[in-house]
Amino acid sequence: MNKPEATRLVKILTGSYPLLRPSEPEIYNTALVSAFLPYPFEIGEPAVLEVVRTHKFAPTAADLTETLDALMRPIRERDRRIAEHKARQAQIEDQRDYEARTKRAPEQRERVSRIVADLTAKLTPPGSEKRRDRPTPRYLRVTDEMREKAFKSLQAGRV
Repeated sequence: MNKPEATRLVKILTGSYPLLRPSEPEIYNTALVSAFLPYPFEIGEPAVLEVVRTHKFAPTAADLTETLDALMRPIRERDRRIAEHKARQAQIEDQRDYEARTKRAPEQRERVSRIVADLTAKLTPPGSEKRRDRPTPRYLRVTDEMREKAFKSLQAGRV
């Protein structure tokens, strides 16, 4: 909200308390205006109505800020959810782009798998073939690297 809008709301607020006689009216009004400035005007009007309805005495800048924050909470939550949704959509789109770029023909995948199996057999020392239910992370990383190298060399026509 801009300063003229905030000043208008402060006039409405202070005019709603006929016995209001602050010792320093300029400082009081400046404090209230500065409390309104970070918020949108659409929140300021209901905040004034809420403060006038619930406070018997003129509010402080802290009272006004509490009311403004309470009214902003649902809007901030909505904005947070929208941002999370956009981030998820971007992540899904990135995944689709990646899958489209790395899509390989079945015969290329089969050939790469054979090359990786041959290299794995050649690189595995005799007697170290332990039976495992699940491959180790290192094994998975190395075989993934070998697949990538084999696929790249296949594309370059070196194999």
